[in-house]
Amino acid sequence: MLQFGASFLSKLNHIFLEGSFIFALPISVISIKKKASDENSKEMVTYFGIDSTNSESKSIAAKYDIIPPYTKTDNEPVAHPSESLIYMIKGKLRFYATKNDGSNYSFDIAAGDFIHVPAGEPHYAENQSGQAAEAIVTIPSPKFVN
Repeated sequence: MLQFGASFLSKLNHIFLEGSFIFALPISVISIKKKASDENSKEMVTYFGIDSTNSESKSIAAKYDIIPPYTKTDNEPVAHPSESLIYMIKGKLRFYATKNDGSNYSFDIAAGDFIHVPAGEPHYAENQSGQAAEAIVTIPSPKFVN
């Protein structure tokens, strides 16, 4: 398990404030406030923080996902043209993926975990618990994909 020093954790406190998500870049600061009803949704709730529509980001987007109990992130596995990063803020998910060689694998992820998803690797996650899960996810920005 990774351990972080107080300086790193102090910086994280500047990112997460009272249930809000703030993702800061030198040029853009976007604040997102989740709704109480998000955790009871019947499908995943996504808030885009930084992307090509609201910042100077050319190739990457950062989003805040809330995965309610007993839901999936996607109906079918999704692959992105570039690698993705996931940071679990809250809860637990079962993560499913297919390697580029065609082999399938799955594992559990929980709050505090970082996940790297290679480019082109189809994946999705499922919340099999009675508690909502929350994650920060980086994916290709729409301008990069199109």
